[in-house]
Amino acid sequence: MERADLSDTRPSLLLGVKDWDNRHDWRAFQAKYDPLVRACGRAQRLHDDEVEEFRQQAWIKIAHRMKVFVYDPSQSFRGWVWRVAWRTGLDFLARRDEERWLSIDERDEAAAWQAARETVDDAAGGTPELDRRRRIARRIQESVRLRVLPETWEAFWIVAVLGLDVVEAKRRTGLAPASVYKARQRVLKMLRDEARRDPEASTFAED
Repeated sequence: MERADLSDTRPSLLLGVKDWDNRHDWRAFQAKYDPLVRACGRAQRLHDDEVEEFRQQAWIKIAHRMKVFVYDPSQSFRGWVWRVAWRTGLDFLARRDEERWLSIDERDEAAAWQAARETVDDAAGGTPELDRRRRIARRIQESVRLRVLPETWEAFWIVAVLGLDVVEAKRRTGLAPASVYKARQRVLKMLRDEARRDPEASTFAED
């Protein structure tokens, strides 16, 4: 059970922000909890230029949820804000990676569509075509992932999909920089080869 935070939470403030026109309470509410929202974005390793966009999306989600929120003094309200922001961050990351995947022209750099994020199931809905592409991407991804060492897949994922640098991949996997580069190239080639063998994937690669 989450620790109660009666000393930190003002029930009257939570009640006040149910009214979106209550600017006084909304200013106080955001001043109090915005540092927590920003910290959530940093915890998800968003780039500096992404944090503000994530923050706006998180606050939109929080505002809508507050309309029907019922405060339980036995639960941590800060924990609730963190969970809403964290799920918003997962959605943000999934959309970001889908945009990378859909916008890439060079097939030798097409890691994003072949390796759709494992968190994609947490993203909200999508069109039938996007759902089809996600399903194809997950199938190809899983087929390749099972044929390489865990550290090889992780190194590829960190560099090619998450967009982090080789230093971070080395820190997380313990692989030498040269091995990180080799892992990236090897997995990319395996993904391309797997996609060529998949009739459904080959049709969407030509879309």
